[in-house]
Amino acid sequence: FCQEPFFRLMQQSGQRSGTLPNYQNQYFLAYSKMESTGWITVTVRPLATFVLSVAWLQARIFVIALIALAISILIILLLALNISNVLRRLTKTLKKIEQGDLTIRSGVNRKDEFGDLAGSLNAMVDTLSELIKESSQSAEQVHAYAMKVQTTSKVNLESAEQVTEAIHNVSNG
Repeated sequence: FCQEPFFRLMQQSGQRSGTLPNYQNQYFLAYSKMESTGWITVTVRPLATFVLSVAWLQARIFVIALIALAISILIILLLALNISNVLRRLTKTLKKIEQGDLTIRSGVNRKDEFGDLAGSLNAMVDTLSELIKESSQSAEQVHAYAMKVQTTSKVNLESAEQVTEAIHNVSNG
């Protein structure tokens, strides 16, 4: 091959590889010159072997891409299902709170934003329960004071009536 005009043209142009023309089958040629010995190493392979290798790689890449796509879709579906389940549980808890059940807790125990939201919801319900309890106690205290005021008012009214009757008796003689 070193005497072929094509090879000489490659050497003159500085190219290290190329395809050989004017053959029944095209060949790929690559060469390298060893500086220490001056020897030239030439590799010649049918171009069809590269085309087959590329076609084989393309098929493998396509299959791997399909598998990666299927795995990605599966992961996305699992994440979406996980998120929707948490949101469904939080919504169910909120509806029970809306109906007045302040003993309910979210039951979501996660270490992410949904866990933070559930913790805040539980804390809000605890605060509401405590406020309602305090309001009930205050209402009971107000009722007790009102009863004392009513009793005191009755006693004062009776005393005023007795004083009025005594004044009336003293004035009549």
